[in-house]
This record gives sequence, structure tokens and C-alpha cells, in this order.
Amino acid sequence: MTERRTKENPWEEVYVNQCRDAAIGRLFKGLIHNLNGVIHVFSMQSELLNLMYGRADNMLQQLLDSFPDESAREYAVNLRDMLRQRAGMMGQVSDKISASQDIMRRTQPLLDIGDPDLSRPYDLNTMVREEVELLCADSFFKHNVKRELRLADNLPPLKGFAPELNYAFFSLIENALEEIKSSSADTEPKEAEEFIDEKPSVIIETACCHGRFVISVQNSGAGIAESDIKRIFDPFFTTKNNHAGLGLYLAKQTMEARGGEISCENNPKSTKFILSFPVDRD
Repeated sequence: MTERRTKENPWEEVYVNQCRDAAIGRLFKGLIHNLNGVIHVFSMQSELLNLMYGRADNMLQQLLDSFPDESAREYAVNLRDMLRQRAGMMGQVSDKISASQDIMRRTQPLLDIGDPDLSRPYDLNTMVREEVELLCADSFFKHNVKRELRLADNLPPLKGFAPELNYAFFSLIENALEEIKSSSADTEPKEAEEFIDEKPSVIIETACCHGRFVISVQNSGAGIAESDIKRIFDPFFTTKNNHAGLGLYLAKQTMEARGGEISCENNPKSTKFILSFPVDRD
């Protein structure tokens, strides 16, 4: 009965899924808050240990320079080498802690959704790089897709609506990845061998012109069927299995609510989505 009802009214299924996601989001927000504190402690301790290793190495070197006894010098050399090995391992730990802090920092905009007092400036190109790096968690995107960033220099800083922009842009590059995966699955084995050296590609460009920021996401592939091009921003329209068909729809609605827009340029061998919004949104 429930299955039949959700098929007749897909918005009901979306509502149920959104309620579940909201509950997960509340849990996620609490976890991030607590993990930030834990990682901060680890960060402080790793910095102190690195300082201690450096001072211990200097002290041992001074002792080695003053030891007349060869056997004592041998013990001191062994101790110094052991500390240097541990210091090297501590450097790897410090790198992982820094990477964890970076991940936590990237999640902050997600926690700020709905906050009307977001005035912290941020850089559009940095946001683009971070979202692309985040999608590299997908092994196919990381290893099988050629990524090219053509980012304009000296872009003015952005203020406000970071969560919405992150969401809209991520939806576009995620859609590009899904299109590439779909095209790769449809490729004949013979064709795949013939073009084995040609990886599918995603080209991302940023610009600022005529008072608007512009981000374009272009992916190689078969393009969008002409019969589908007018429906790609419709809710629940999808050509893929196990997809709700809401990604592009919600991204477009999100940007239009902020004075922005998303358009599509379709070609036989590529698809380009263009996201633009005004520099001055006051």
C-alpha cells in the first residue's frame, strides 16, 4: 500500500527521505561539533611533541659532541636515531590531523544552512577546488576522469549563501560524473580498447563578467538527447536508475531564489551547465 502511494505521489517519498536526512543532519552536526574539539586537542599535542623531538635531538647532539667514551656515544647515537624515526612518524600524524581539520572546515558551510547572518567572505575558486577534491572520494572520478580547472584570477570575494552555492555547484559536478559513468557503461568494448588512452573529462571554469560570477561545468560524453533537453530541470525527471531526478531541479531552484540561474549547452560529444549569479546581491 505504501509503495503504491509513493509511486502515485513522488513528493511523499521525497518528504520521507528528507525527514530521514534531516535527522541524520542533526546527528552529523553534533558529531562535527564534538570531533572539532577532539581534533583540536590532538593538533596541540602533536605540535608540542614535534617541538620536544626537535629539542631532544639538539640535546643529544650536544651530548655526542662531549662524550669521550665510545660505548656511551653508541648508546646516544641509537637513542637519537630512534627519536628521529619517531619524529618522522609524528610528522605523518600531524599531516593527517591537518587533513582532518581541513575536512571539518569544509563541512562548516553545511552547518550554516539557514543562518541569515553569514557575512564571512570566501573565495569562489577555493570553493570550486574543495568541492572537486571532495568528489575525489569517488574512486572512478579520482582515477578515471581527467579534471581540468580553468579558474579566473583576481575574482572579487564572495559573501553569504555559501551553503546554497556549494550545494548547486556540487550538484552540477555530480551530475557530470553520473553522465560520464553512464556513457562509459554504454561504450562498446571495441571502442573502449580503441580509445583506451582518452579518459573522459570534466572542465570547470570560473569567471566574472558583466557584474556576474559564472561557473561552467562541461563533461565529455554523448550529450543529452534532444527529446530530454527541455525536461532536465523538471522535478523527478531522470534517465538513470535509482535516481530521484531532483538534483538539477533543486540546484536551479536554489540559485534562482538567490538571483542566480543555471542553463545548459548541449553538444553531440559534451554537455555544459552554466551557473551564474550577481556579484552584488544586496
